[in-house]
Amino acid sequence: MRLHKLILSVQFIFLLFVAPMPVYAQSLGLKTQAGTELGATLSHYRYEEPSLGVKLEGHKGGIDLAAVTAPKVDWFVRLESKYVYGKTGYTGSGTKNGNPDWYVELRGLFGRDFEFGSYVLAPFTGIGFRYLYNDIRGNTSTGAIGYTRSS
Repeated sequence: MRLHKLILSVQFIFLLFVAPMPVYAQSLGLKTQAGTELGATLSHYRYEEPSLGVKLEGHKGGIDLAAVTAPKVDWFVRLESKYVYGKTGYTGSGTKNGNPDWYVELRGLFGRDFEFGSYVLAPFTGIGFRYLYNDIRGNTSTGAIGYTRSS
């Protein structure tokens, strides 16, 4: 649970210090605008290993946070983070419900706006990181011993 608090703290600090980036006066148009986005994520997760008859399945919820800045005319930088948590049910060597399952994603992107009359093309590239954690420790309904998995 300490890691969950750390991740939420990092996102809060990100929102507090990165989000208030200076925004220069510009006309509102189709080009990428500087700003901050905060959103919610709801999803359904399903992981299967058909050859072993193993399945993890459950619902997850989380938060998304992004900040965009336009440091130069027609250029933009976007920083994104996402934290998603849920409980999964395990089916395989028995069953086990209520297993903690979460992931965090971080991305840094940059791109350029190209204006074509009433259209804007905004290609971008970047780098990202994703960490997934499944905790199925304990015994299943048949006495099989669970495990943790991260990737």
